[in-house]
Amino acid sequence: MSPHCCETLPVLRPELGSLPLWCTMLFSLLLVALTELFLLRAECALAKARLATFEGLLKKSADFLRTTSENSSWPSSVMSSPVMMRGRRLLESINSVLYPSGEEKPRPDRKRKAEKDAGGDASGREKAKGRPAPRKARHPGAPQKICKPDETRDIYPRECPRCHCREFVRTRKHSLFQVIELALRKIVTHCRVWECTCKGCGMRVRAGVPPEARWGFGPGFAAATAVLTVLGLTRRKIQAFYSMAGQIEISQGGIQNCLDRASAASETLFMGTLRQIRRVTVAFIDETKSRLFGPAGKVTRWLWAMVCPTLCVFMIQETRSAEAFAKLVGDWAGILVSDGFAVYLKWAGEARQSCLAHLMRRAKKFEEDPSPDIAQGGRWIRSELRRLIEMTGNPPTRGQYAAWRGRFMQCVRKYSGFGGELGAYARHLQREADCIVTFLKYEGVDPTSNAVERALRPYVCRRKISFGQTSRHGEVDISRLLSLHETCRRNGRSTYEELKNALECHAKGKTPSLYWIRKAGMKSGATSPRNYAPNRLARPAEWYE
Repeated sequence: MSPHCCETLPVLRPELGSLPLWCTMLFSLLLVALTELFLLRAECALAKARLATFEGLLKKSADFLRTTSENSSWPSSVMSSPVMMRGRRLLESINSVLYPSGEEKPRPDRKRKAEKDAGGDASGREKAKGRPAPRKARHPGAPQKICKPDETRDIYPRECPRCHCREFVRTRKHSLFQVIELALRKIVTHCRVWECTCKGCGMRVRAGVPPEARWGFGPGFAAATAVLTVLGLTRRKIQAFYSMAGQIEISQGGIQNCLDRASAASETLFMGTLRQIRRVTVAFIDETKSRLFGPAGKVTRWLWAMVCPTLCVFMIQETRSAEAFAKLVGDWAGILVSDGFAVYLKWAGEARQSCLAHLMRRAKKFEEDPSPDIAQGGRWIRSELRRLIEMTGNPPTRGQYAAWRGRFMQCVRKYSGFGGELGAYARHLQREADCIVTFLKYEGVDPTSNAVERALRPYVCRRKISFGQTSRHGEVDISRLLSLHETCRRNGRSTYEELKNALECHAKGKTPSLYWIRKAGMKSGATSPRNYAPNRLARPAEWYE
């Protein structure tokens, strides 16, 4: 009897003897397949380890050959020897094996140096001590945009490092480097007005004075002055900049004349932007303080802002009342996103979204209260509002929303009977229960008014520097220029170019093009007043009842 016969296996003999032949064959095939699978896995692991070893050796060899072939301190006879030529060919062969796509990875020594400069050694020490490594930067970086060249220079090698020959044959372009230079120089034009005598009747005729000659500064200079003012520079700083950069002497009155010209030229653009933003579906509105230093002293004014993704309008008004709000919005009746100011609570348009960030900020104040009940109430309300704002990127199901609303209303009812600020805050949330979930009902609505807050920030910083305006005319100028600058920024356009074009058209008595403003309004959902269509519901209305 064969030693490998099934009868010699005392454990498997009863089972195999009672099974049919096809079961025995199937069992044998399964054992063979499993055995081959384990053997193949072991062979793959061994081959992978060998390949890693070979790749490491090839990289070390390539690093050594590269170091020797690039050593320019050796004499030319050594660099041109057959041994060095053979080493260069071997290096090319190794690179073709390691990097078949043609993109060579950074050298190990340079990679270690870059990691060391970036703080790699420090992070390693922190890991060794058991501390977590610092978080990597999330910003991917902004590479420089390749611009259209005004001048092109070709750089050729001076001499061959091997034989020191200075005659070359151009083969291919290796790389491209871009150098951007700014040449600030003044261009002065003398307009000589002649008085001539008519040959026919002998009458003396004098030529007319062009507008730019009457103003003293061209459209480009006036546009640059307006842009510097919008960016926050004071009159004295603009004077210093022109004096140092272009040896241009200008008075503060001359700067104001440039601003007046820019404001008059941008009036058409401002009115076009205002008409377009009053036709959008969703708008963010907010206001901030402004100051007017007039003959009566310091007077408090208010800068109103109406913002959508591609358009922005600023308007300085005397009061913070419903009349000022109505003057800003006009006949607009879309979805309003704002804070809890009393004027906004009476909005009769399509819908209103109350800013959740403002509500969470108020709840955070109650968390810091020494009373445990008030602190617990603020903590509970703030956690529920945080859960609501997290639903922006992940819309809830009907059951999830019903569960959240039940918890939130229970919390609000519990603290609405309290006295003081917490009770008033809870009653305010109870009244605003339908307005804090508008962003779930409609598409394209944000839960916060962050867009208008960011738009107002440059003016707030400018107000802290200049303390405000000194005339009503200056308020109109800064409102128009700020509106144009923010609208251009949102559409990726140059404020300087648009202002320069508007000034040139204004000098010729023409109207600047409003096509790009209408196109920006269409991107934000602007339609004609007659065909105004409300925003589409993301969920059925009964979903949120």
